[in-house]
Amino acid sequence: FDPNQPFDLVQDEYKNSFADEAKAVGRDVLENTVDVGYDLLGGVVAVPEAAVGVADIFTGGKTGKFLEENVGFRPQEAKNLISGMQSEGRQLAQKEFNAADGFANKMGVALQNPALIGGAAIGSLPSMGAGGVIGKGAIALAPKMGGFVASALGGGVVGAGTAAEGIRGQTEDRLLTPEQSALAAGTGVATSVFSLLGGKLANKFGIADADT
Repeated sequence: FDPNQPFDLVQDEYKNSFADEAKAVGRDVLENTVDVGYDLLGGVVAVPEAAVGVADIFTGGKTGKFLEENVGFRPQEAKNLISGMQSEGRQLAQKEFNAADGFANKMGVALQNPALIGGAAIGSLPSMGAGGVIGKGAIALAPKMGGFVASALGGGVVGAGTAAEGIRGQTEDRLLTPEQSALAAGTGVATSVFSLLGGKLANKFGIADADT
């Protein structure tokens, strides 16, 4: 602040500065809103990806390969395209997260970029919903099955399907070997176990589980 400046000029400088800051905030809010929309869209793509992946486990990847060759089913490419439409800031943060080595470093990047955490949570909602539908179907078939078990089962099925289609998409022949199918199924089992343990822990502390 220069005491020799005219008061009107000082007022104009402050007004312009405030207007610039308001525009920057508005731009950030808009970018974050659009990014969240793309997070959700990517999550929607993950649902048919998991469904096809479950079929891949039983067919050695033939289901996914048939859909890829005949209808252009390439979920990973679609998700990459969607993430590429996000803001430059989000893409840079995601690249930094992917490049971080080890859990601690990745956690540090995520904490410095909370939008990554929020985006991952939003993107997981469609898959959680699909897992919930599977869980309710399991309860309908086996009414004595507990809610936590059904929820864990649903999450495991989705996890196995996602893993299977992800593996198939990286193979040269676009198929799955028996070992790769078993690996995907094992991923689903591990997901179910962790989900079940998490649900029981949440129940113990009186915390509602989003999957149930």
